[in-house]
Parts: sequence; C-alpha cells; structure tokens
Amino acid sequence: MNEDYELRFLTPIKDQLEAIARGGVFGHAFILSGDDAYNAALFLAQCNNCLTPIDGLACGDCQVCRKIAAGVFEELHIIYPEKNLHRIEKMRSVQEIATRKAIYGRVKVFIIVNAELMQEAAANSLLKTLEEPPDNTLFILLADNIDRLLPTIISRCQVFGCGRESVAIIDDNEVEKLIPQAQELLLSLPQLQCWQVLLRAKTVISENDKQQQLHYFTALLWLLVSSIRGERQLPFTPEQALKSAMMMENAIDYIYRNINRKILTDVIFLRLWQNALR
Repeated sequence: MNEDYELRFLTPIKDQLEAIARGGVFGHAFILSGDDAYNAALFLAQCNNCLTPIDGLACGDCQVCRKIAAGVFEELHIIYPEKNLHRIEKMRSVQEIATRKAIYGRVKVFIIVNAELMQEAAANSLLKTLEEPPDNTLFILLADNIDRLLPTIISRCQVFGCGRESVAIIDDNEVEKLIPQAQELLLSLPQLQCWQVLLRAKTVISENDKQQQLHYFTALLWLLVSSIRGERQLPFTPEQALKSAMMMENAIDYIYRNINRKILTDVIFLRLWQNALR
C-alpha cells in the first residue's frame, strides 16, 4: 500500500476495518463517528472498488483509488446536508441512484455526512433502503452524535468510532468513582461565591478530557435524580433538582455535539449554584 495513503488513515480502528476488508465480508452499511471518520469512509470505498487490491486491501495507487481519495469517483456519492438538514427528497434520490447498475466500479458507495441531521421522513426513507439494500451498494453514515440516529438505522449498521474524538461512551464504573466528588460539589454550592464556583469548575474537570467531563456530568445527573426520588439530601427543592437534572441531560448532549467544553463547564457550574441559592 502506498505510504502517503497509509498516513491519511491512522486511527485506533484501522486494524478492525482492515480485517473486515481482508475477510471480504463488508456488509452493506456502516456508521462512523470521530475526527477520522471521513478518511475511514474513503478507505472502505477504496477497498470495495480498487482495481489492484492486495490481500483485500486497497492499493491506494490505481486510478480508482486516486479518484476516491479526491472524491471524484463516478460511483462515489457524497451527500451533504442542505441548510443543516437532510431532506426526504435527497434520500429518495439516493434510493433511486442505488437501484442503478454500477458502471465504473464494482460497488456504489454513498457517504452521508452529518447523518444525524436527517429529518424524520428522510431517515425513514433511508431505513427502507437499508432494510432491502440493492446489490453492490455500500452506505456509510458519518455522525458526530450517533444517539440522534433512529435506533432502527443503528441496528442495521456496523458502528465504529474513528480517531481520538470518537463517540464517547458512558462507563458506569467510572461514573460511580466520581459520585463522592460530585456530591461534595453539590453540597458546597450554597456556601460558595461566584468566583469560587468558576475556580472549582477549572480544577474539577480537565477541559481537554471529553470522557472525564461526560462521566462527571453523568454523576451529577445521577445525584440530582436520586434527590428527586427522596433517596439523597441535597440543597435543592424537588423543583430545583428537576430543573437542574434536565439541564445536566442537555449538557451531556452538548458534550456529544462537541460544544466548547470549557464554556459549557463554567455555565453548568454557575447555573447549579444559582439553583442551589434559590
């Protein structure tokens, strides 16, 4: 394989995708999430259409591989959202193109960028195609927030996180480790001043550690829910705890969408503090 091509695709799931390519059993649909998802999608497209594959892997040098790398291969269809939405008309067009016979390669490849932005009707239209995929087609959905996709679509795809910003996963054991620290924060809020809250936000969570922030916010959510149930005493009325819990749920969603984590942490800590003072 060409050395330049190797350098374009260096992710923790590289070995897994190469194993799939060598086995020759691709399936018809993938969901890829993370910084290197687009490059991983091109890799899969190349492996399905390379003119001179080596042990099932794309050579990276043939005309088809070079066209795919440049995004100009005739059987490669890259679908971008229009005005932050994928509409049903576009998915119907995908469905119609998918039924045509591939002329310039073995497999027609559809890469749907920001697939989580599909309208419900568009998602249902795509689902029908995934349920009965035409022969020699490959669908690759790129999504920053996999949870926003229909569960039925997810169930019909192979899902991979690509790169250091791959989809974050909540580990219950890691959340439980943070419960004492999160409870200490909630109990101390009424005694803190505004500047102290902001200082605590800087020292409790690393703004560069997405996984840690996700686990810490989830620990706060667990505590607030247990307070609502009357299982734990916190400086919140049931109404304040419910409002704070809904805020934490939204914050976790923002983490998945890669909102600026430093600003998000400051805002969440300050709003929790305000709720505890009321």
